[in-house]
Amino acid sequence: MRNGRPPIISEVFVLATLMVMMSSCGRPGGVVVDAPIKPGPTSTSIVPTTPISIVTSTVPHETFETSLVAEAFDALMTTRVRCGRRPRDCVIDDLAVPGSDLHRELTDLMEKRTSAGIVASSRGSLRYRIESTKIDGDIASITTCLLDDTVLLMEGAVFDDSRVSAITDWTMTLTLDGWRWTSWRATQWTNEEDLCGFGA
Repeated sequence: MRNGRPPIISEVFVLATLMVMMSSCGRPGGVVVDAPIKPGPTSTSIVPTTPISIVTSTVPHETFETSLVAEAFDALMTTRVRCGRRPRDCVIDDLAVPGSDLHRELTDLMEKRTSAGIVASSRGSLRYRIESTKIDGDIASITTCLLDDTVLLMEGAVFDDSRVSAITDWTMTLTLDGWRWTSWRATQWTNEEDLCGFGA
């Protein structure tokens, strides 16, 4: 069964049905699940023992503070992908600030997926690139471009195999436990094309 989803992540970042989908430094980065990205000449690829690989690129004008925020965002995206695969075990406090809009959205999404038996499979992938990051004290704003064609299963059958590409704005807050999301919104999205130019 095919269910077209409007944008997050699974999903990143479709929430509700898409989490299915923060000075500008143009730092490319991304999480790719079970699908390789061919790094450019300035890129390095870090491959952990899990099926998630993080691809980053060194940008000369990137500040240390911006780099730390980007790394925190990458870690949150990795956790979000794992939540999609095991929604029953997802700890929302590890992703979003308690009481925030995104915390409530993620809580509702994971409860619905758990109840319906919907899980993200290893088929397809989530790719994203950080386009810009702005930091103001303990608040960070990140703009990303993402492409998500992760296949969702329900009771072993295909529930959603659509593809989403989106430009998304995220807000993060520095907490005692590190950076956490507070909100997100898709400023542009489509099921028809790859807005990010990742290719097949």
